[in-house]
Amino acid sequence: MHKEIKKKVASLSELYSAFRWCLSLSWGTSRLYTALRILAEALTPALSIVITFIGKNVIDLLAGQSIYVNVEKMLLFLLGSLFVAIVIRSSSQKLMQYFRTMHEDMMDARIAAMIMDNALKADLEYFDNPDFTIR
Repeated sequence: MHKEIKKKVASLSELYSAFRWCLSLSWGTSRLYTALRILAEALTPALSIVITFIGKNVIDLLAGQSIYVNVEKMLLFLLGSLFVAIVIRSSSQKLMQYFRTMHEDMMDARIAAMIMDNALKADLEYFDNPDFTIR
């Protein structure tokens, strides 16, 4: 049991270190796109919650369960708010797609450069030797 817990903790620490490395790679590639992607990823679910809440208030208003005095004005306000929230969510999804595409291209180029740097640092004389074996 104790060994299993140690394995789980070790795998969690490996996962954490991999997550840190990926985030540092992303941040090092472009701080702007990393921050915008995180913001857009958080904004979309938050807007979904807001849209649900506004929709609930519209249904309550139409069902007569509202505490508002001026129902018509409140209904127009809620429907306008619902429209604005849906437009913002749709726009944020489009922007998120653009940010993801641009950032992935930049990270792909950086990873390719890292691979080329490591390939140039490799000692190729061992690979040319037919007696060389990897043990």
